[in-house]
Amino acid sequence: MPAFECVLPVRVTDFGPSMHMDNISFQEFVQESRNAFLLDRGLVPGAEGAQLMLVRTMALDYAAPVPFGVTELTMTVEATHIGRTSFTLRHRMRIDDDVVFTAEVVLIASNSEDRSEEISPRFRAELESILTEETEEAS
Repeated sequence: MPAFECVLPVRVTDFGPSMHMDNISFQEFVQESRNAFLLDRGLVPGAEGAQLMLVRTMALDYAAPVPFGVTELTMTVEATHIGRTSFTLRHRMRIDDDVVFTAEVVLIASNSEDRSEEISPRFRAELESILTEETEEAS
């Protein structure tokens, strides 16, 4: 299945005094790309099948530096695991065709009381649309 892809602008403020991209900016790009996926699929708060999500874990892998002066990055989002109440998304940041950063994020479907709940059928279908062929969906 194809991954979701979006292009995000890079701000001068994403870089620190050493002209390296700040760690927090990488996390913000992960969140922005996940939000872009949700918006693209109409899974906004209040929409049928939309759910709150809590980040359980996030693993970051920096493959190459992002050079100062880059004005946009391509982000891809794909699901690598879908369970009953949780799922894992892989976010990749690219400059041209080069992957410079990967994040693996485990998220938990949640209700308004911050308790886990089963992933809704509509949300599951959207996750399945970006499920990688590398792994099988959990039963």
